[in-house]
Amino acid sequence: MSVSGCDAEGIIRELLETGSRDEVVVLLFLSRQDAVLLSAIQRALTGGRYYASGTWTKSLVYSLIRRGLARELNVTIRGKKYRLYTLTDCGIRVANILAKTFNI
Repeated sequence: MSVSGCDAEGIIRELLETGSRDEVVVLLFLSRQDAVLLSAIQRALTGGRYYASGTWTKSLVYSLIRRGLARELNVTIRGKKYRLYTLTDCGIRVANILAKTFNI
């Protein structure tokens, strides 16, 4: 069903058919967070044991951004710039369906 330009079922089908398991992991992780640094995503991809490759993690996140599921926020705190990542409304919808599907 397409709601507000978000074809959640089509996106889910595409993610699952292309074997984008790691993108699904990032999507579900982001659905449990408000906004996170890339380093938090890197740790989530490895179960917290160590940091996943920054290049690999960025490719997963930017794939979600290209699909309209996530967005990058640039914030400055006490003069230091940070990039935070969060889900769009469509990303939240897709993540909720996936979480129900996988019963997590």
